[in-house]
Amino acid sequence: MATLSRFLRLRPLPSSFWQYSTPKLPPLRILFAGSDNFSATSLSALHQAHVTDPSLIGSIDVLCREDGRTGRKRDILKEVPIKAVAQNLGLPLHTISSFKDFQLSTSSFDLIIAVSFGLFIPASIITSLPYGGLNVHPSLLPRYRGAAPIQRTLLNHDAETGVTIQTLDTKRFDHGAILMQSSPPVKIYPRTSYHALHDKLAVRGAEMLVETLRRQLFVPPISAVQNTYEASLAPKITPEDAHIDWAAWGADEMELRAEMLGEVWTELGYEMEQPDVPRKRAILYDIKALDFTPELDIPVGCFRYLKREYQEMMVLKCKDGEWVRVGAVKVEGKRVVEGGTWIRSLQKRGIGRRFY
Repeated sequence: MATLSRFLRLRPLPSSFWQYSTPKLPPLRILFAGSDNFSATSLSALHQAHVTDPSLIGSIDVLCREDGRTGRKRDILKEVPIKAVAQNLGLPLHTISSFKDFQLSTSSFDLIIAVSFGLFIPASIITSLPYGGLNVHPSLLPRYRGAAPIQRTLLNHDAETGVTIQTLDTKRFDHGAILMQSSPPVKIYPRTSYHALHDKLAVRGAEMLVETLRRQLFVPPISAVQNTYEASLAPKITPEDAHIDWAAWGADEMELRAEMLGEVWTELGYEMEQPDVPRKRAILYDIKALDFTPELDIPVGCFRYLKREYQEMMVLKCKDGEWVRVGAVKVEGKRVVEGGTWIRSLQKRGIGRRFY
């Protein structure tokens, strides 16, 4: 919560935004469906608007999925992040596993807002509400429809992105009418991290959502925003996205993927080819591009022990002569070991100095 709270201090918007083309509505009764920190930023912005202007938002209920299990044995219960935010804000909270068991009376609400919810909102719910539904999506739709728009934006090295406020479509994800879109787009500067871009878009999306409510852009007849962005998909991240491509990844790409995905992985090999020896998977954590070039003449994919300014480190050579430091390593069947310690132990045994 301490980390998240830094991004919830939303900037006040100019009074010129609040121009209504329709009579002012009664206070909105909102059902907010969310899950993660991105959606929690929007929820906090709505709550702030409710507190400061109860004539805009009369009430907010929060809908989230049940806690999920994670870990190799599925024995770790992982709480949905938005639950703690809703509880801290004192908002009514409802959990579901699917809409098959959904029994909350929709007559209590005017509008459903889904942000990073993960479940498709049934048409029966959307059409039962006076103003249907809204969604905050972190891309310039129709570009990057799907589950991982921020990740795909960075992996494709786009120079710009943005946020879209759209209506909820009754048949497909991310096909609603566009009510508002970042203009101009958000620039992506070199070496922008996933977390930095995620947080910037979360705050901007929260601001745009509140602005959409104040301007009543969701009230029919809707005037949809038109654009010329090319339609594309943003499929879910898979383990293969973290599989190191030695021929293509430089130091910055390695660092970006490790920060965004939590880890990258490859196979552990040997200096000399040994086709009869099975290769184990090696997971690498805390990758950082080096700001110096080690005086080591080794091929791409090889790693070495290096001691610099009293610091032991494991360095790894990438394409184009670029280098990274590896903070920790986990070889298949073994525990996680700090990178410098692991590489020093290999030196003593005189084995394996190559990934491929």
